[in-house]
Amino acid sequence: NVSAFGVQSAFQRSNAFYNVGISASLPLFDGTVSHYKEQQAHANKVKEMLGQDQLVLNVKQEVQDKYFALSKSLTNRKSQKITYLRTRNEFALRKQEFEIGQIAKQEFDTAKTNWEQAQLDWQSINVEVAINERSLLFACGYPESLQ
Repeated sequence: NVSAFGVQSAFQRSNAFYNVGISASLPLFDGTVSHYKEQQAHANKVKEMLGQDQLVLNVKQEVQDKYFALSKSLTNRKSQKITYLRTRNEFALRKQEFEIGQIAKQEFDTAKTNWEQAQLDWQSINVEVAINERSLLFACGYPESLQ
């Protein structure tokens, strides 16, 4: 069957039977597209592995930082304890000296102020140590409820 435009229809009638055809194509050469897709997949895999390695390094660095912060706080606490005990003894001595009249009120007040500051510093360093201990435990993956 030929139409007015000269185009033949896909269905042809021959001897009262219709012929229908199916065609399939399989490219033998794809212009190296599959090669580049494989390279892209490999690059994505390498990128993911490097990302995981970077994450591990970041966690290790965070744990080390928290550990050294705790170590520094513990060292500072040892130093602060010596200051705390020395200031406590000085205040006790100044108090006795003031009570028997060997020192003036101003010297007693200075000793009292130093003792109060030492108590504040002692509490602050203990809080800092507790915070750094918690931070290290958290960085190591322990739950916050751990005592």
